[in-house]
Amino acid sequence: MMLEKEDKEKAEESGAPTPVRTDESTSSITVDPTTLDEREESELKEAIQNAMLDEKGQDKGYFTIEDVRSLLTTLPMTKWTESKVERVIQEWYDSGRLMERQGIGKYAPV
Repeated sequence: MMLEKEDKEKAEESGAPTPVRTDESTSSITVDPTTLDEREESELKEAIQNAMLDEKGQDKGYFTIEDVRSLLTTLPMTKWTESKVERVIQEWYDSGRLMERQGIGKYAPV
């Protein structure tokens, strides 16, 4: 701690930039929430509904990220990417809009 203060004071005196020290155990990266426009939110909700249907059109009660990702990334004229789908699903899960069901990787709207 004392060395950091001395380094900072020396850097300020010399005009050199202050060295940045990071402690990996306490640093965290925060990502801004992904904002969706009305069209994208509507596409996501529809993809979730479609992903929850089985081959016979019956409600399975859950969907997987892979199903939703497949539906959204194949839509024409959209900005959906695999990482965006995964990020939005995770954000919705974290905010309580989705819940995990029947094991890891299976989700349902709240």
